[in-house]
Amino acid sequence: MPSRGTKTLLPLLLVLVLSGGLRLWGLGSPPDYAGDERWQVPVAKSYVRDGQTNDTIWHHPPFGILLLAGSMDIFGDNPYGWRMRNAALGSLSAGLLFLVALEIFGNLRVAFLSGLLLALDPLHIAISRLTFDEIPAIFFSLLGLLFALQYLKRRRNLLPAAAGAAIGFSLASKFYFVFGAGILFFFCLQDKDCAPDARPHRLLYLFLALLVIPVAVYVLSYFPWFGRGNSFSEFARFQADSFGDLASMTHAWFRNDIYLSKSGRPVEWFVIPRMFGMQLWQEDGVAVFNFSLNNPPVWLLVRPSFFFLGYRCLKNKDRVQMLWLALFCSIYIPLISTGRVIYLYSATAVLPFVFSFVAYFMDALLVKAGRKRWVYPALLALLLSWSLYVYPLVTFKKVPLALYGPVTAFARVYHAF
Repeated sequence: MPSRGTKTLLPLLLVLVLSGGLRLWGLGSPPDYAGDERWQVPVAKSYVRDGQTNDTIWHHPPFGILLLAGSMDIFGDNPYGWRMRNAALGSLSAGLLFLVALEIFGNLRVAFLSGLLLALDPLHIAISRLTFDEIPAIFFSLLGLLFALQYLKRRRNLLPAAAGAAIGFSLASKFYFVFGAGILFFFCLQDKDCAPDARPHRLLYLFLALLVIPVAVYVLSYFPWFGRGNSFSEFARFQADSFGDLASMTHAWFRNDIYLSKSGRPVEWFVIPRMFGMQLWQEDGVAVFNFSLNNPPVWLLVRPSFFFLGYRCLKNKDRVQMLWLALFCSIYIPLISTGRVIYLYSATAVLPFVFSFVAYFMDALLVKAGRKRWVYPALLALLLSWSLYVYPLVTFKKVPLALYGPVTAFARVYHAF
């Protein structure tokens, strides 16, 4: 009979293999710049060389482009070097979500389905095959959460410091987890098992581990910029200017206005089905597309799943699941509060959370249905079939127009020729 470790390892490996295969296959296509690569690749080179960015992404934290430069050092200044950073971290993120969901829900089916939904998601696959900084930000936030959750359960004192470093790497890639870091710190302080006389020391340690270390990592990511002779007072002004610039952005500032307008407002992402993209080439009934979509079969389940988990949390008084909901809100509410449309790829910041909600909700429905043996495999087959069907549309692969007529007829498709 398989051991508990084997029962966990096999589905985890399946998630990782599937996630990696979908993100690595044909990674060299297209052979030229796609997405933001035309800006990010030159910036990665110049930032490492002389601490310079450019006028397009100067306000973003620089750790992502440091990783991009490292990827190009290993794999070369070519499509594999540009994209391997995200392909690797995006693949591993599905496995991390599996482990995080297992810690939160204590249910192997929920953990497996959570990781599988992220592994199969067309938008996450597409972003993992380009150079968007959402992928390292998501990966390191999940890694930090895993360390923090394991600390709360296993009391290994090095884990908060490891969690803080990972959160710092996340913040130094994109700002999505800035409020989540504070929530996680205060949650870790609420420990009923900690002896009263040990609480002052624990407060100091958690403050250093979960707040000071992330800030230190964030500042250190600017070491090429400091290498140009900039001071800490200039750094403070630079940060204020960065946040001010981000806050003042309007619709007119953004490039690729077609993609922005079709992304919709964040409050609509999980309510209104969206499929749009560019047709790049066509010949003899075969075409190449660059699609974005919010995966309607799964994303439309997010809101009922969120409310279902919230009801269960209040009913069962599960503090860890409440933390998970609070962390989701700490990212999603600021996105909603911007009051304007945002590129759909920003939704990848909350996908680990919402997919675990959906997995929990779907598992509860399966339990309610009596756990008929055919239902779960049928559900997995359906998810896999849909993902594989739309996979070529988000990965620049040639597809027969006759087979994809239903999707292209529903979607808003623009022509680049």
